Amino acid sequence: MKKGQFLWMAVICVCMLLGGASQAQDHFYPVENTGNVATIIIVNGNIDGALFNFGDEIGVYDGTLCVGAVVFKGTFPLSCPSILEYQTPTGVLSGAKPGRDIRFRVWQKQSNKEAEGSPSFTSGGRFGDILTVVNPLKANLTSPVDESDSQRGPSQFFLSQNHPNPFNPSTKLVYNLPLSSRIRIVVYDMYGKQIRTLINGRKSAGQQTVTWDGKDEKGRAVSSGHYIIRMDAENYSKTRKVILAR
Repeated sequence: MKKGQFLWMAVICVCMLLGGASQAQDHFYPVENTGNVATIIIVNGNIDGALFNFGDEIGVYDGTLCVGAVVFKGTFPLSCPSILEYQTPTGVLSGAKPGRDIRFRVWQKQSNKEAEGSPSFTSGGRFGDILTVVNPLKANLTSPVDESDSQRGPSQFFLSQNHPNPFNPSTKLVYNLPLSSRIRIVVYDMYGKQIRTLINGRKSAGQQTVTWDGKDEKGRAVSSGHYIIRMDAENYSKTRKVILAR
């Protein structure tokens, strides 16, 4: 085995021991896992020349579509899966398109600022590559994210599981719209009673976020328990069970 191959195998093993990507991200919310996933290893990185702080996040993007995320827990390297699109008999599940350039965004928790990531690839660099290694990933907070990026957006409707869950006092859900659509996102209790309408109207295409603050239509805090959040858009319907723990 060549020295370089041994090094990257060692890097992968270390990432596995560290536990890889975290599920507790607060800022970046990838599309739903299609089951078609590629691995990105981030060996090192910095924000404005300084080491990442605990809780900072890295998002992996295909254009404006978030397809992966990882939270910095104090040590590198980081292992971050990137979700690739997947063809089914009934259509394409949304994800990164193989062959396209991998892009990154970095969010600094303390300042609540987001910036484009500047990667140095030592292996791979496009979605679908067997292994992509980044060393380092740099971010400059004075360089804001360009939201005018015209690259491909979501190809399907989608409502994420809420985060955090259980929650108190509020929780977030991410939804995808492949085209401008009229949508409804409503909170129900477990008996089917409508508690709160979060969205009822037309929204532009893209990946967006909705927040429920644990209150009903009159602004009153509801009691602890299980609730259902339902999204309806065009011919798409999806429900997510959420838990409020006061």
